[in-house]
Amino acid sequence: MGFHLLSRGCQLQHCAQRLTTFSGSLRFLHLVSRLQQTIGIAFDIDGVLLRGKTPIEGASAALKQLHGTGPGDQDGKTKAGQALIPHVYLTNGGGVTEAAKAEELASLLDVPVSEEQVILGHTPFKNYVDRYRDQRVLSVGKGDTKKVMEAYGFRHVVPMEEYVHEFPDIDPLAPYGPSARQTEARNPPDLPPEHRIAAVFVVSDPVNWGRDIQVLCDVLRSGGFPGHADTPHPPQVPLFLAADDFEYQAMFPVPRFGMGAFRIALESLFNRLYHKPLSHVAYGKPSPEPYRFALEALRKQHAQLCRPADPSATVSFDRVYMVGDNPKTDVRGALNAGHPWRPILTRTGVYRGNHRVYKSPGDGPGESGPHSFETPVMSTVSEAVGFILAESQMQPR
Repeated sequence: MGFHLLSRGCQLQHCAQRLTTFSGSLRFLHLVSRLQQTIGIAFDIDGVLLRGKTPIEGASAALKQLHGTGPGDQDGKTKAGQALIPHVYLTNGGGVTEAAKAEELASLLDVPVSEEQVILGHTPFKNYVDRYRDQRVLSVGKGDTKKVMEAYGFRHVVPMEEYVHEFPDIDPLAPYGPSARQTEARNPPDLPPEHRIAAVFVVSDPVNWGRDIQVLCDVLRSGGFPGHADTPHPPQVPLFLAADDFEYQAMFPVPRFGMGAFRIALESLFNRLYHKPLSHVAYGKPSPEPYRFALEALRKQHAQLCRPADPSATVSFDRVYMVGDNPKTDVRGALNAGHPWRPILTRTGVYRGNHRVYKSPGDGPGESGPHSFETPVMSTVSEAVGFILAESQMQPR
């Protein structure tokens, strides 16, 4: 009776030599060597690993298992930065760079996290650098949205907080806000063409909904020149949103409104003002795009870990697990992305059901009618990791 590793592009002998370098846990090394399938894992953050800035019970220990450390080790610490099982952190959150988020996660969860392992809601905005690199774009949301966009390569980014000061009267409620400053009423400034906003990027959850919806309606329907219009109905300025989730789990017991709720409010008001419905592109889960970014990151991790004989070979995963807490984003997104993705729900966030299996209606590939997809439900991320390792383990032959 024996075991073998069926991992495309990765030979057991080669892997074992590298794995022993990265881990002091022989018990876990034995488990990894018995994996039947080439697997990867994507973890949602809010509601799965963290609630606010507080780690959810068992989250750190679950992640340490993927680095080959755990209760069986002498010090319980990971001795190297590379994981034994490829995994990434896939979240609709943002407002910081991937590098900053990696540093925060490493500190809170006590595990090594690299910038390449972090896929934020706005990570796909990298795709638009070539188009808007030298044009003026408006960034919206909490955090340092300008720093985020400049890190991607955008050269002319103006955040909403700065932009509103170019139009002293654009927000009539500004004098009543906490950071009010007195300005004399005047007409919109005569701005040169280079001040035109070419595109709007909602990078993270907006803080001041009233102001931001008002200003965005002005920008989007004026051709990028609020208060001016060369034609009665100029084309709408392109709008990109980092996520479209209606709600998410934060520190408060009840889920909070997400960027999708903001988009609904903006859309409702914009459609009353403009001659055409709001046009927008939304990323984040359940859009397939962040899953493509995640899969590419997992492939790179696998290649670094196993060094296939052919460096140009493409890793083909048997399964990539999406561990999340929100059926409408995490589960639906994994199903939208298709093979090799498989969703798993936890009960520590948005989803609170008591069922062991979550059934989500949908249309199967090539099918015309509604179908039911069954997603395993686990109490915690720790239980989810245990389920993944057990399911992927090879049976004796």
